[in-house]
Amino acid sequence: MRPVTRRGVADVRGASLVRRTLSSGGVAGITPVTVPALDLRPAPRTVLRSLTVAALLAAPIALTAQAQPSTGEPWQLVQPPQSSLVYARDGSLIGEIGREWRTSVSIRTLPKYVGQAFVAVEDHRFYQHNGVDVVGVLGALKDAALGDARGASTITQQLVGNMHPDVIDRRDKSLGRKVREQEAAREMERHYTKEQILEAYLNQINFGHGWYGIDAAARHYFGKPAAQLTLPEAASLASLPKSPVGYDPSRFPDRNRERRNTVLALMAGQGYITKQQADIASMSPVTTVAAGGLSATAPYFVDVVRQQAERAGVPVGNGGYRIYTTLDPALQRAATVALVEGTAAVELRPGYRHPTYTNRPKGSSAYLQGAVVALDPVTGEVRALVGGRNYQESPFDRAVLAQRQPGSAFKPIVYALAVADSTPPNAIVQDTALKIPLPTGEVYEPGNSDNKFLGPMTLREALTKSRNPVAVQLGLRLGIDSIAGLARAMGIQSPIAPVPSSAIGASALRPIELVAAYAACANLGSSVEPS
Repeated sequence: MRPVTRRGVADVRGASLVRRTLSSGGVAGITPVTVPALDLRPAPRTVLRSLTVAALLAAPIALTAQAQPSTGEPWQLVQPPQSSLVYARDGSLIGEIGREWRTSVSIRTLPKYVGQAFVAVEDHRFYQHNGVDVVGVLGALKDAALGDARGASTITQQLVGNMHPDVIDRRDKSLGRKVREQEAAREMERHYTKEQILEAYLNQINFGHGWYGIDAAARHYFGKPAAQLTLPEAASLASLPKSPVGYDPSRFPDRNRERRNTVLALMAGQGYITKQQADIASMSPVTTVAAGGLSATAPYFVDVVRQQAERAGVPVGNGGYRIYTTLDPALQRAATVALVEGTAAVELRPGYRHPTYTNRPKGSSAYLQGAVVALDPVTGEVRALVGGRNYQESPFDRAVLAQRQPGSAFKPIVYALAVADSTPPNAIVQDTALKIPLPTGEVYEPGNSDNKFLGPMTLREALTKSRNPVAVQLGLRLGIDSIAGLARAMGIQSPIAPVPSSAIGASALRPIELVAAYAACANLGSSVEPS
């Protein structure tokens, strides 16, 4: 076996971050900014080998480059907090990170009927008024006098309140607030075009479940970007501003369908679509994607990305980054299935006496768990990572954070040191009973799982048959400290206790460390760090 050596950072292809910022210039440009490296270690080492942040200055509307709502003039359009999107190595979207799940998009990338659906149901005189719909206000006053109160806020007024809640608190029902809102709406209309205002509105709306903006809603409800929304899907989303909970298409598809069909009828009545288009769209069922959405693909992996980015000072929670990782979606799916099916098979074995996933106490996560890590042994790039059977019930990442005894899986490190110390694979060793006095006064007597001792055998045979007394003897001869040193060189950072049982895996370590150590074996002795 070749000596273990550290691979340099240059040998590992890193992931990258791209931050999208909206500006008034309409000119595309990229400004690279170097960010500290990230890897998969819980100590401040990292998940991503290197990050490159690029600000894309290409959107058509004037927004200030800030993550939080402005406390300045209430008529100004400001960039709302942006969630960051996480991509797999093939470019597919696997997760989203954000305090508010939101990704702003240009209205010019959307089908025209998307904006038209919202205008039809929320503010049908949007293109005629100057921020305040006087006709609507008079109608609302008349209805109120007759005991039928209704709102008359325009899209512009809604945007002012949603974008500047620190200045225009829409929960305040006073006349003063209403006057301030109307003044700000008129001022906004003087400074921005209708297209800019509608775009900002579509990117600002609360669609429920913490999803803000048309693109986040499209991806979470229908599993697609807003640019791919169909007419009935657009109408379904246009139903939500009135009541994100009451018309939730995933919880109340019938309610949403009824409201959606109202939106379609309004669109036809206002000339945005034909009656035939409305009739055809109204017959479509309301079909949403499965609960969990994007983050269900690799939730533990996305968590690691978030944690390590935050440790590096990258504001992925509201910065609107695009994070490109090394995850292989096909391998990730296979790893998830293997863990779920493998643990379930163990629970079905005769004599299994612990709570199972199916018969556990309600709300309990005290059932058989597991973890999977797969990485490229040459580069250290993580291809799959599963930290447990069910992220929603137990988000603790056992692959990266859990300290567990590796048991016999640690023995190859002991045997590797023996071979490096000039013990040939055909050397004869003894699988025999041992009595080892400990400093505590106790006597350590390692046995085997079959309760037998097989006597003399070759070193290769002892490893193949996983004989505990042989590994313990090797550990005592080589020195546990020397074994710990090799383990560190192979990628194990958890401490190895200076006791005889450490030779057979009694010292707890993290699964991802053990995978890194095995990668050194597959990589002809060169170690890698997970990245």
